[in-house]
Amino acid sequence: MKQMFGNSSDYYFDVETTSEGSNAKDAAVNPETAKIVTVQYQKLDARGRPIGELKILKEWELGEKGIVETVKPLLEDEWGFIPVGYRLFFDYMLINAKLEKYFGKQLPCEFWMNRPAKDLKVVGVLLNNGRFRGSSLDEISKMLNLTHKKQQNGSQVPVWYQEKKYEKIEQYIREEASAFEELYQKVLTALRNLGNAATLDIDADDDA
Repeated sequence: MKQMFGNSSDYYFDVETTSEGSNAKDAAVNPETAKIVTVQYQKLDARGRPIGELKILKEWELGEKGIVETVKPLLEDEWGFIPVGYRLFFDYMLINAKLEKYFGKQLPCEFWMNRPAKDLKVVGVLLNNGRFRGSSLDEISKMLNLTHKKQQNGSQVPVWYQEKKYEKIEQYIREEASAFEELYQKVLTALRNLGNAATLDIDADDDA
């Protein structure tokens, strides 16, 4: 992996999906059968605040193959595009399955294991007393009483897609991005405070 720490950039990253089958409500939990509806990303500064617009790649405009073609070079830019998300492993496996479908070749497992990324799913589990059940982004947002809350659940995306209610999908995506970015900012602030407190403790021990 090429080391380019000085040029690294964080990007909020997420994928919305539906089912390739007839039952849209079953959607999107199997990378082999899910269909990409959107991929969205937005550059973040060092404190997790958004820079510029949220970019939404839409299947109804680009087609699924067009989305994958656009995303592939971004993900291959290992330090220039560092995904920050929630449950990124599923997103990776989904995109890899689509690379196989459209281009006949996946990126190797070592690539996904070694490329830099920041996945807040583990933070959600820890905030939920170590329990996986109840650690979704929706539930953690409610637990922390975030200012930005999603008005709808992501399970509605496949239904809206089937009904061609694309404006509802875009509204949901923007709400989800705002909720995630607020959570990320709170996590970064808490970790900075924890680091500062630890430094003060070390300094106090040194002076004793």
